[in-house]
Amino acid sequence: MAASETVRLRLQFDYPPPATPHCTAFWLLVDLNRCRVVTDLISLIRQRFGFSSGALLGLYLEGGLLPPSESARLVRDNDCLSLVWQGLLSQVLCAVSVGKRARHQAFPAALVVRSRRP
Repeated sequence: MAASETVRLRLQFDYPPPATPHCTAFWLLVDLNRCRVVTDLISLIRQRFGFSSGALLGLYLEGGLLPPSESARLVRDNDCLSLVWQGLLSQVLCAVSVGKRARHQAFPAALVVRSRRP
């Protein structure tokens, strides 16, 4: 059995999470043996702070987006992570399908860019 590898993370939300609407900064103790990839870490945060499963959360370390499929071992003890609520998956799917051609792919709201023609 592998030794527990826990890290203490400071979480800074852009908006208060549903479970605690009075605060935007928290400490969270995470066992990295249970979180293989960044997506697992985001799922844990969703569960602990009352976000729905359809809520898209962006996780940032020092201003850089942590890719969802990257190893969760990118985070270290006492790192400060910023969490940005990017909308609901259903809203993003609707935004992508609007336009001349419907695309049937899900993209995080931060990646949905509308081009403007002069």
